[in-house]
Amino acid sequence: PTLSRSTIPADSPATPCSTGMPMPMHSNSFDGITVVNSSVLRKWMIATILGGVAFLAGQAVEYTNLIAVEGHTLAEPFGGSFFILTGLHGLHVFVGVLWCLLLLPRIKAHAFSAKNYTSIEMFGLYWHFVDVVWILIFTVIYLLNG
Repeated sequence: PTLSRSTIPADSPATPCSTGMPMPMHSNSFDGITVVNSSVLRKWMIATILGGVAFLAGQAVEYTNLIAVEGHTLAEPFGGSFFILTGLHGLHVFVGVLWCLLLLPRIKAHAFSAKNYTSIEMFGLYWHFVDVVWILIFTVIYLLNG
């Protein structure tokens, strides 16, 4: 049988993904929609924005250190690959932060409900994809290159 929102209890820790199979909840912001609680959704989206901004600030500090202190440039193999790879990731984080900021007024206006949440779900999929990509980038650059 295919699962749907109506077959999963409201207090369930799982939600169906696009395949119809249950998927563990990774963010409480989605709970804010399923129980039509815009203040919970808004708080988690603000936390997401703050996390994204903190990531970008950390990236700026790291870039400053690598360029000003260590002298790396785009012209060298390490600098070129590092700055392009992490810079593209940072760009996607920045886009995610902007997207989240654009959703906030709609959340405040109670534009989302248990039946109308596609924009939030698409944002969540995008943000989690960016997270997974960062795990891969972090592993390759920071852990494997020691």
